Amino acid sequence: MIEAKQELLRALSQAIEQVSPGTAVPAAFESPKQASHGDLACTAAMQLAKPLKKNPRDVAAALVEALGRQAAVQRHVAALEIAGPGFINIRLTHAAKQAVVAEVLQAGESFGRQPSNGQRVMVEFVSANPTGKAWRSRASSITTMPACRSPPSRPRRNAASRA
Repeated sequence: MIEAKQELLRALSQAIEQVSPGTAVPAAFESPKQASHGDLACTAAMQLAKPLKKNPRDVAAALVEALGRQAAVQRHVAALEIAGPGFINIRLTHAAKQAVVAEVLQAGESFGRQPSNGQRVMVEFVSANPTGKAWRSRASSITTMPACRSPPSRPRRNAASRA
């Protein structure tokens, strides 16, 4: 699927160039939030709609037509669907999904490595302390809490402190 995705990106780039020559919209795929929407999603039609002064769904239809003529799409894509305001949902063939296993095995230990491009990258790891108290300020970085623990209790005020 990795090689298939690269081929599909090149096909999308060519389709964007056919639909809107000279437009600087990058070819990119996103992962749909719901699996029922397909394997890949593309928002290029909505990005192209304003410069072309057309309805995004019409631009999406033109992109789907241009993509359908690409050899990579015919080889790796089972279905192209237009959804919502102009999303293009892409469903890959089973063979394209299964090809990633062969690519991983062929690459061996070097799978996932990329040559340096000279840019620096910062990677942060957030670790929640499961035995400590969870504070609201840390809540954005904590995705789950242990189910067996109850939230920390607040100290009770006595009658003298209310007055």
